[in-house]
Amino acid sequence: MSAAAHSATAVHAVTALPAAFRTFLLRSLTLAVGVALLAAVPMQRLGNDALRALAAAAVLAWLASLVGAVPVLLARGRRMPEAFPNAMGSIVLRLAALLTFAVAAAFSGWFPAAPLLLSMVGIHAALLVVDTLFTHRMLRPLDPASPTSAEDR
Repeated sequence: MSAAAHSATAVHAVTALPAAFRTFLLRSLTLAVGVALLAAVPMQRLGNDALRALAAAAVLAWLASLVGAVPVLLARGRRMPEAFPNAMGSIVLRLAALLTFAVAAAFSGWFPAAPLLLSMVGIHAALLVVDTLFTHRMLRPLDPASPTSAEDR
């Protein structure tokens, strides 16, 4: 398969995602990077290792957020009472992914544990806002009068 065909396949895969999920990806990535940049100012006093830990924390917290979005994405098109297990599963999966990533990164020895874990907690707390908005948008009851509710899913 040629490079152009791979590129076209990748573009089609991204455009096939619901608009709400593409918005979630963009907002969550922007927020994770923004919080990491804000935290870099005080973190630089702890040295380059702490900055590396901050960068790793931003990536891992963002990945945990994406993992938590999977049950919500799978429940699209369902009304809320039916999709409630997916919403709760999203919370549990996100937390399990975050804890797994945190433990693995802290015990890897590649990063200082304190800056890594504190950064992960802060960035994850900020990402919970975007995660909640995405869950609300994807699992809200369908409004037949609204032309955008069907397009978003």
